[in-house]
Amino acid sequence: MFRKKVTKDMYIASKKSSAKSSVKSKFRIKRGLLIIGCFLVLVYVVFYNKVLLLSMLEKNPQLFAVYEHIALQIQGRTLLGLGYASFFGALFFITFPMEVLFLYYATLDYFSLSLVAIVLTGGLMGMTFNYAFGRVVGTNLLKKILKKNFSTLEWINERFGTAFIFIGNIIPSPIEPFGVLLGATKYPFKKYVLYVFAGRLLKYSFLILGTDYFLNTVYPALLAISPF
Repeated sequence: MFRKKVTKDMYIASKKSSAKSSVKSKFRIKRGLLIIGCFLVLVYVVFYNKVLLLSMLEKNPQLFAVYEHIALQIQGRTLLGLGYASFFGALFFITFPMEVLFLYYATLDYFSLSLVAIVLTGGLMGMTFNYAFGRVVGTNLLKKILKKNFSTLEWINERFGTAFIFIGNIIPSPIEPFGVLLGATKYPFKKYVLYVFAGRLLKYSFLILGTDYFLNTVYPALLAISPF
């Protein structure tokens, strides 16, 4: 009798726990969709409706001052401007060939190690944002969409994620959205940062060492296909 009562109580507790878990999962999915919706509106305003963006910023002098500061630094080709460009260029929703801008800066009167340190710092910050966005928003949405295939995606990222993130940060490639995917599948953050850093360090070191070759051969080719 006692055994049946325990079994019944455990069953009821299990059902309650399952219900709570389901409610939490639905809440997280709704929260993720809300964040994505707000994020898409923000991207649209920033990149596709600058008139509306400026009118909104002008109502807030502090934000407008920050916007003007960033724009002036980037337009002035300063080292701080390179840092801002490196950060924005590493975000998953922006397509920008940082290699082209880096090569341009390499022709200016700046110390090579300073350029590498700045693009590494800005790029790491941007890639960290991508990972965090995937971790906060993407996990539950991917589980809902992929269902049983989500575990397969986790296995693929666990087995090949390191190679993808390392090689993708060495060669010019759209690696930034993959950072969101790795965050969503909870790829180890320390490994993620390590291989992003290592890949980008190799890439920009190669660019510095082969500046003349890249400027005379590769740069014109990249410039020809660049949308900017």
